[in-house]
Amino acid sequence: MRLLTLLLLTACAPPARWVSESIEPNDGPALHMAAVHQAGGTEIDVLWQRPDGADGELTAPAIDEEPLPELSREEIVDGGMRITTVHYQVPASTERQIVLGACVSQPGLDPTCADRLFVDPEGPPPRPEMVDIQEPGAIVRIWPFVLGLTLLGALLAALRWLWPLLPKPRRKVEVVPDQVTSPAQLALARWQPIFDDAAMDPYDKALALSEIFRGYLEGTFRFPALSWTTTESLKHLQSEPHMTAPLLPRASRLLRATDRVKYADESTTTELFQRLDDDLRLFIAQTRPSMMQEEAP
Repeated sequence: MRLLTLLLLTACAPPARWVSESIEPNDGPALHMAAVHQAGGTEIDVLWQRPDGADGELTAPAIDEEPLPELSREEIVDGGMRITTVHYQVPASTERQIVLGACVSQPGLDPTCADRLFVDPEGPPPRPEMVDIQEPGAIVRIWPFVLGLTLLGALLAALRWLWPLLPKPRRKVEVVPDQVTSPAQLALARWQPIFDDAAMDPYDKALALSEIFRGYLEGTFRFPALSWTTTESLKHLQSEPHMTAPLLPRASRLLRATDRVKYADESTTTELFQRLDDDLRLFIAQTRPSMMQEEAP
């Protein structure tokens, strides 16, 4: 009978309403809340059930201590229980998810509070479509395939990370013509065919460039650049009286050519070698007159 009475109270509700939970009277005092989503916005329905004649005050749900505006309220008495249903409106300006609560204060009793209600102003989540239940034997177990693909991806990622660290055979640089004698001519003559070789592995090309540049430094500045470390070579170049400040960064990039290629993206390798080629030619052009007293070709 009480459930029928409540249905009569909500019979005039507009269509397209979604209630977050059902509200049904029970045999004793109770306080319930539910969110009702419809085209005009979100409403909060509060049902307060208590013995007929019992006094009390209902505290409206509030957002940031601001009570929600009351839309309407209905009261009925059924089987010695008074049932009050109050409808509140969630402001249309509310854009965030909120948590609401409602309590009833009765003389001589502790306050009675409804379960706190989570409300999303954007409305309820879409209801899933019903699907046919498959027999256990017809269900395809996909986790072995997912696990296999995951392990394969991890293996490929590990190989890509380790590949630049693996030792590679050093490519032999071709012997240059006999008429090339100066360190500058020797370096440029050795570098040009390597620079033009588009099929050469970038790491091998960078290794050859580093060797050629170290050979030029050794022949021009008279120190063992081929056996010294990059740090030792740069420190020695800083002490050279004819070494200008702009030349040191070029020397550093050339000495560390293999590292630059190792950590460069494949799409930028061509541009990287073009910049290294410029560094080599400009370094040779600016150090040859002061150190070797020879004319540029």
